[in-house]
Amino acid sequence: MARRHKEIQNRSWLPSQTRLPRRFFMLVGLCLLLPTMAASIPSTGPGTDAANAACIRCHVTTYKNDMAAAFMHPPFFEKHCRTCHVTAGSQAIAAHQEAITGSVVDQGGVWSKRLVFSGSDRARRQHRVRLSGLATGQAYRFRLVVAHEKEAAGNGSALESLWLGLAPRELTAERRFIRAGLTSPINTFMEELTLQAPSPDVVEVAWQTSIPLLSRVEVQQLSGPDFTEESSAAAPTGEGSAQADHPQLRSPEELAIDACYQCHPQATLGASHPVRLYSSGTETRIPDELPTVNGMLTCVTCHDSHGAPGKNLVRHAVKTRLCVACHYKFKNRSLSTMFN
Repeated sequence: MARRHKEIQNRSWLPSQTRLPRRFFMLVGLCLLLPTMAASIPSTGPGTDAANAACIRCHVTTYKNDMAAAFMHPPFFEKHCRTCHVTAGSQAIAAHQEAITGSVVDQGGVWSKRLVFSGSDRARRQHRVRLSGLATGQAYRFRLVVAHEKEAAGNGSALESLWLGLAPRELTAERRFIRAGLTSPINTFMEELTLQAPSPDVVEVAWQTSIPLLSRVEVQQLSGPDFTEESSAAAPTGEGSAQADHPQLRSPEELAIDACYQCHPQATLGASHPVRLYSSGTETRIPDELPTVNGMLTCVTCHDSHGAPGKNLVRHAVKTRLCVACHYKFKNRSLSTMFN
């Protein structure tokens, strides 16, 4: 006890007011984390995808200006230009292309007319459908459709799987088991799904169901460039090179609406303002400074997809200022709508 009392006496010269506040230790911890955080921020070095880096090399001014925004869109900040701007076909032939077969694919409108390959004309548990005439260098998507009986048009008795990617060149004669991406009502009956390519232009889709069902496979070809080695190798040859093969860009409407729905499905947006509208001229008007697609209101009319001064990428820091820009009759009717 005497020894402990002596130690306390030796430390008694420290005044109580010198105790460091908790915020100090939080600040120290933040400083220690900064190097790790900095390392995780994307750069234009070798670790950045070459195709996205090529976008920035040509569009330097846009990149620098929008990087100064108060709130930034993660794909823009992370330099994922192709995620929004490039069609699914061009994304697929990027330098670091990933396999698409068996993966859930984009539900956007970049797919051609649907082809239907019928299975057996009677209900069964073992299903095998041959997809013939497929181009080896092309990309497709497919889905399984099953029914208890031949459904009448529009009665909704058929069950459908999600759309899954299909690239014939990724398959061989050896069976490939597909286990992911079938989370839909059809999964209640699904027991196994396999893909194989017995020949270059034929893909066999086989699966089992727990009860006898009729079946078919629907296929759509991806619109856009082929999966050819020449296309995959095509890349900008230099900064600002006019000779470079530019990837196929989305149409203005796809870029301003459909690209947003890739990550922000309509079902999760809640009470969102409708799009694909035109101003009436009497009740509403869209100012020239707000972007439209030939006068049509889109997601980016109100939200800047790179970065913006307001939360949720709203083009004005005060949201009501943006509202009354179009709904001009409500301007100056309340304190929240009084602007110059």
